[in-house]
Amino acid sequence: MAKELKTKKSVRGRRKKPVAKVECNDNCYGSFALLRNDGTLPLKSDKNVAIVECKKSKGIATAQVLSKTLSQSVEKVAHVCHVFGQKSPKGDIKTTAKQVKKFPIVILYIRSEAKGYLAEVEQLATYIRKHSSLIICYHKIGNLLSSTLISKANSVIVCFNKDKEEGKALCNIMLGNVSPFARVNISASEPFNYEYLTTASENDFMGFGASYVNFSYTNVSLSRYTAKVGEIFEVQATVSNNSQIEASEIVQLYITPAHTFAPKLIDYGVVKINAYES
Repeated sequence: MAKELKTKKSVRGRRKKPVAKVECNDNCYGSFALLRNDGTLPLKSDKNVAIVECKKSKGIATAQVLSKTLSQSVEKVAHVCHVFGQKSPKGDIKTTAKQVKKFPIVILYIRSEAKGYLAEVEQLATYIRKHSSLIICYHKIGNLLSSTLISKANSVIVCFNKDKEEGKALCNIMLGNVSPFARVNISASEPFNYEYLTTASENDFMGFGASYVNFSYTNVSLSRYTAKVGEIFEVQATVSNNSQIEASEIVQLYITPAHTFAPKLIDYGVVKINAYES
């Protein structure tokens, strides 16, 4: 059930839709990482949005739930299906792109069943990008994690876990009701690798991920700056949430061994901080 958070008026004097937060399990937010964002996200309530669901045959519940929940908060939502493996891929790509041409924001939703159709996905993204801001949403799906595809998007959200409430959680993230805080580890061999620090069920992770929230670290102090193996030292810091969204931050502690000069993660903690608090 959606609850109204706030209502705005548009520049033209029309009453905008209320920005609604859909209730869902908080645990499902832990698997979303924001890899790229140029300011397209969070979505504005006065925007028209099209969701292009990339699939082979069967329906994808997440995209349908996302479409239904977004329609409660944005001006207009269209749901378009792009089916892979057709006789005329280029013609189908142009047809799909034409259907969403008048929408300023297009969400390209890709699932693992699109594996093997990277060239078609990249071409579709190229056509859409000519006339619309492009948001790409996908699961961790091997060869679709290409730098070429990511470079075509204004914003990129990746999800690593399957959850029945995933579409609702994704909607809240896109509207800015919740800030994504999952992290991916970037390396030369695996550009985007989801790395758990403990067990997979706890949703603890490290690495890179963008956020809607500006966190700052101040008053950092150490009881000692050098230590031998086995010696204990204390680290203290103040973490501040300088934004209007309640969000979680993963505080990570690294040391640099003298013999390698490569930072090594030795401790971490997830802290949830209210807006404008420390």
